[in-house]
Amino acid sequence: QILFFERRENKIIPQQSLDLLLSNLRLPLPMLKTWIKHPKRRTYFGVTLSRNGNTGQKYNLFSGWAIEPKQHDCSNFLNFIYNVICDQNQKIYEWLLDWLAHMFQFPERKSDSTVAVALRGLKGIGKNFFAEKIIELIGERHSMLIQQEDLLFGRFKEHLLGLVLIVLDEIGWGGNKKQEKELKGMVTGDKLVVEPKGRKPILIDNFARFLFLGNESWMLPASVDERRFLVLDVPDTHRKDYDYFSNLHKHWNQGEKEGFLYYLLNRKISHNLREAIWTEALKDQVLRGLEPHQE
Repeated sequence: QILFFERRENKIIPQQSLDLLLSNLRLPLPMLKTWIKHPKRRTYFGVTLSRNGNTGQKYNLFSGWAIEPKQHDCSNFLNFIYNVICDQNQKIYEWLLDWLAHMFQFPERKSDSTVAVALRGLKGIGKNFFAEKIIELIGERHSMLIQQEDLLFGRFKEHLLGLVLIVLDEIGWGGNKKQEKELKGMVTGDKLVVEPKGRKPILIDNFARFLFLGNESWMLPASVDERRFLVLDVPDTHRKDYDYFSNLHKHWNQGEKEGFLYYLLNRKISHNLREAIWTEALKDQVLRGLEPHQE
């Protein structure tokens, strides 16, 4: 609503359109004034992302997922997640599937899912393949792949409005304390300050989950009592295995993507998604971030 006020206040409604709205008026009026006076004007108090349309007095930003779910075998992609992404760790596999399922079932409930997932490993092992497939399910309206720091840490963040997944690809972490505070706030916080270009900053709801991809040793600002990050070292079992990924891609486009979305939308969620599982990869991130007096 604030953005509408600022951007439309000087627009003029054409006479013909105005006649249809208010038949007793004949002079051009500023669009904003006409809109405010109209008896059928809708007013919203905040925004949300709701799949069921039950939004109360909040404007629903949800435009649907990119594809329609359909019951279909998705075992190839599930096996890929288990064997490659989770390195055959059943506990992490079940947790990660719950994390994905919650994002699709309850996109508006960010406060129930405040852990970011980080995949560390060499190039060509499947990290980006995994991220690309999840983005494909969500669609560009509600997801974004970020490869430039300015898009995340810069002043202008209007493009983050309405996102449920932000994928950070090779965004290096160099110990910047200012970025650390901002990043942790975005990962766990339910509010986000957005400054549209040429406009005053506004406070919006933050629905975004975070997925980090990288091959650098130090990816994240993890503290000794870290609970925000699930860090996984992805094995190189299928590094540059083009036949393997080609086969996965073929099955994905033959019904598995619709089947995987159906699976996630119907999966029963049982894990605490506010607490990350402690892994050796997370321990390594903590050790790399220790101050001299903490070592």
